[in-house]
Amino acid sequence: MTSFFSTVLWFVLGLGVLVAVHEWGHFQMARFFGIRVLSFSIGFGKAWYRWTDKRGTEYLLSSIPLGGYVKLLDAREGEVAPELQAEEFSSRPVQQRLLVYLAGPLINLFFAVLLYWGLAMWGSTTLAPIVGRVLPDSPAAAAGVQIHQEVLAVDEQPTDSWEAVSFALADRIGETGEVRLTLQPLDINTGKTTANVQTLALSVAQFMAQAKPELSPMQQLGIEPYWPLMPPVIGEIVPAGAADKAGLRVGDEIVQVGDQPLDDWSKWVDIVRAHPQQALDVTVRRGSDTLKLEVIPEAFDSKKGDHSAKVKQGRIGAQVKTYTRPEHLLRKHSAGVVDGLLQAITKTTDIVLLTFTTLGKMLTGIIGLDNLNGPIAIAQFAGTSAHYGLIAFIEFLAYLSIGLGVFNILPVPVLDGGHVLFAVIEWLRGKPLPERVQQMGLNLGIGFLSLVMLIAFYNDVMRLMH
Repeated sequence: MTSFFSTVLWFVLGLGVLVAVHEWGHFQMARFFGIRVLSFSIGFGKAWYRWTDKRGTEYLLSSIPLGGYVKLLDAREGEVAPELQAEEFSSRPVQQRLLVYLAGPLINLFFAVLLYWGLAMWGSTTLAPIVGRVLPDSPAAAAGVQIHQEVLAVDEQPTDSWEAVSFALADRIGETGEVRLTLQPLDINTGKTTANVQTLALSVAQFMAQAKPELSPMQQLGIEPYWPLMPPVIGEIVPAGAADKAGLRVGDEIVQVGDQPLDDWSKWVDIVRAHPQQALDVTVRRGSDTLKLEVIPEAFDSKKGDHSAKVKQGRIGAQVKTYTRPEHLLRKHSAGVVDGLLQAITKTTDIVLLTFTTLGKMLTGIIGLDNLNGPIAIAQFAGTSAHYGLIAFIEFLAYLSIGLGVFNILPVPVLDGGHVLFAVIEWLRGKPLPERVQQMGLNLGIGFLSLVMLIAFYNDVMRLMH
């Protein structure tokens, strides 16, 4: 239940920030041209809180946190007093109205650039993209990929992190052909490399065309990342938990469970999860002493995957001791003011192009509509990213801001892009489209958006059920 409320909280917070940014773009552009703004709302439905500024604009926080709006003084929506005609929207030059419509999506892209810029200057450290396992009967196995090779590039695009690898592979979604990986052997104990750099061609057919959210792009190629072994040393114990009751203490090293020796914390976690309410004979090293203890993991409901049914798993209420990974397995990223800005602009541009490309592949049937995510999936991503820390959540916000900007700029009536389309046509014709045509377009737009939302909700529910 706590996880559910945490997910909802981070979703509302993230979406609220992005909606506020989006509507602020419309708001500021309208104010710049002297157009009267009647109301500025974050959310829809009943207002929980409202206040009015000295210029007569009403600000609202509303009950349904799935969007927002800016309402302008518009003669098409009601009579306008003579003294306010100069501040009315619909009579303004088409160029001004066009910029007001564009301001929302563009400010979302600008906001993403700011976030990525800040992250680039802040710097980050990531695990090197080293192959840890090659799955049998996979494209990677067929191409001859070996463990402990570092992925230097995907299709000649340099990759210095698993995120970069995934992003490069996402550009190939739905395609059939060859994915080219540039690889270099690396000694995981010393970090030494050899000059034996090779490029392998991995054959794919409709790559990632069917939604498999539990698998990363690399896993769909048959490659699992290498994770350094984490010593199974206890760093924190929950009072009155199973570990505490069994007599485990901070600093204890788990060296054996039954007859099975242990050298990695993740193996210990797997054993505990697989034995809810079952006694485990555990050998621990405490200083110079070796002790044998009986640990009985508590049972709790969990999931094997993001969209799997609940199962019983075990836990003992203990955390691993903080472990510093070897420097030679890490890749550090940082940039100055100018380089950071250029990186942010490039990354935002690449994601915008990738988003349009993916939408095009959906519309043409190259990839399935089951890849479309709705608010439930977005909420899960928000909660997961927040769980991994502030940096991950900011990365998620930037990505979602781009998605919001791109979605709203689509030439679909009802969306900002539809209004932009009507304004451009009016500019070219010298007069607006007939009301009947505009209304027909709005009806089609509402129908299209309703269908998209229905598919997205359906995908979300199906992922939850499986």
